[in-house]
This record gives sequence, C-alpha cells and structure tokens, in this order.
Amino acid sequence: MQVQRKLVQKIPFVSSVVVMGIRIGIDPGTKTGAYGIIDGNKFVDAGWIPTFRMGSQSFINTDDFETELIQALNRVPIQKPDLVIIEYQQAIPPSGAASMFKLGSAYGSLVTFFQTRGWSVEIVRPRVWKQRAGLVGEDKNASRGKAKMPFPDVELPLVKDHNKADALLIAYYGSEYRLGET
Repeated sequence: MQVQRKLVQKIPFVSSVVVMGIRIGIDPGTKTGAYGIIDGNKFVDAGWIPTFRMGSQSFINTDDFETELIQALNRVPIQKPDLVIIEYQQAIPPSGAASMFKLGSAYGSLVTFFQTRGWSVEIVRPRVWKQRAGLVGEDKNASRGKAKMPFPDVELPLVKDHNKADALLIAYYGSEYRLGET
C-alpha cells in the first residue's frame, strides 16, 4: 500500500497523455446520481441521472437516461463508449437500512443498464479514484475545483454539482488507469 501512495504522489493529476476513447463516469444515487462523459481528455457532457417516484421510492428512469446519453454521445464521432466506470457502493454506518437498500437498488440498476447495452463496465472504489485526484479527506466541494483542472470549460456553479464533478473525475480516472486491479 505504501508503494501505491508514493506512485500516486509522483504522477501529476492533470496528465498530458491523450487517451483516446469515450469514458462515462457514474456517481450513483437515487436523488443526486450523476454522469460525466469525456472523449479522450475532452469534456463532452455532465448531468443528473433521471429518476421517477413511485410512492415514497425513487427509481432510475432508464428511458430518459438512455435518451440523455444518446443525445450527449451524438456530439462525438464514435457514439459507443469504450468504458463505463461506476463508483462502488456499500453500506456505511450509521446509514439506515432503508436508505442503503435504495442506494443499492440504484447501483444495481445502473450496472445492469450499461451491461445490457453491451458496454464494458468497471467498478472503482471511491477511495481509489479520490486518492488519485487528491480528494481523500477533502470536503465534497473540493471536487468541483479539481474537475476544472482537466476540464476548464465545464460549468459547475452549484454546490450540488459536486456529484457531476465526481462523475467527471471518475471518467478521467478511468481514462488513465487499468481498472481491473482496483
């Protein structure tokens, strides 16, 4: 583990290496889930994962989500992503069982959504991508500033936009690293 920390400190966060290919980063959630799309090292889109309510439950609206992704991907020459990177989700005490069940349901829906389209999906633990971005121990707001480093054109003016920033940073992490080892 120490070797990994030293390696992360030596590599600058904003890389001059241009990685070709479409990457989609996903920060799951039932109300504030977000996606970020990059093409190589260029910003394409970032947005909220649409949901709908049924009673007191929120669910991923896969039809609207698919429409949004298709519209965003139509802006780039190759419309199929090379990789979708989804942030791993797990129960964290003292979160209640009901809220963890809802988050787990959204997480499973997102993994299934991408896999059924034949898109490559990798899962990354939050600590891994956050360490790479220099966000371990930082508050949620710090990710908005970090996302501006590789993507200066992205607009993230609202405090709640930290989820979009996280999704972009997850995609950026996926463009630089082989994720099967995380």
